[in-house]
Amino acid sequence: MKKVILGTTLATSLLLVGGITASADVAMPEVPSVPFAVTITEGASSFAFNDMNLNETFEISPALFVNGTMTGTIENVGGTLTNLTRSVNKVTITVSSDSEGIVITENGDVAVEAEAISQSVATSVDTTFTFNRQTALLDGTPTITVTASDTTDSDNGQDL
Repeated sequence: MKKVILGTTLATSLLLVGGITASADVAMPEVPSVPFAVTITEGASSFAFNDMNLNETFEISPALFVNGTMTGTIENVGGTLTNLTRSVNKVTITVSSDSEGIVITENGDVAVEAEAISQSVATSVDTTFTFNRQTALLDGTPTITVTASDTTDSDNGQDL
């Protein structure tokens, strides 16, 4: 019995003191890396007109005879362009009139440009125009058209 107690005491002493060390080699198989392709899909560009206002109601008055023309303003001509593409986008706003006697005198073309992948860019200017006696004599309603396009011909105007 003495031998059992001594053997147990010796084994316990070696474990507590750290006299026995156990180790093992672990074989790891060759693990290849796994690449993941990240697909980035371009968004789109969007444009929205500002709320534009024709600032006056025109009444035929002696002022038309004094200068030969009357002047008006379209306020807040422009819009907001958001660009979620990888290239620069530009919208050109054109103010024009096919009505006889109406002449756009200031800010007839307005550019709105947005860098690639950019937040909304807003532009706003006032456009002035004049009209003459011939315009006042027209049978129909004279119109001024505000058109936004990213090309030279988009036919997506807003009539005022």
